[in-house]
Amino acid sequence: MRILLQGQLAVTSGTHAIEHQIDSPTTLESLILLTAQQLPEAARDLLITPQKQIRSSLFVAVDGTHQRDYSTQLSPNTSEIMLMPPMAGG
Repeated sequence: MRILLQGQLAVTSGTHAIEHQIDSPTTLESLILLTAQQLPEAARDLLITPQKQIRSSLFVAVDGTHQRDYSTQLSPNTSEIMLMPPMAGG
């Protein structure tokens, strides 16, 4: 499964994508927490709070569809997750 990192998350992690092998159903929350553990602290802070909760401002898409329910079960057939923290600018 390909995890796409967008915006500041890609900058702080030093990569635009991470690959995870998912052999059995897992929740979206578990996958995001696993991904956060593998990233540098600055990138991890964009995904989760110090209490290990997913930030409510995080935009998540599963195979191109916006997803807000982190308890959603992902199957081994899921091909892509996109994670994008909020963007600021003007």
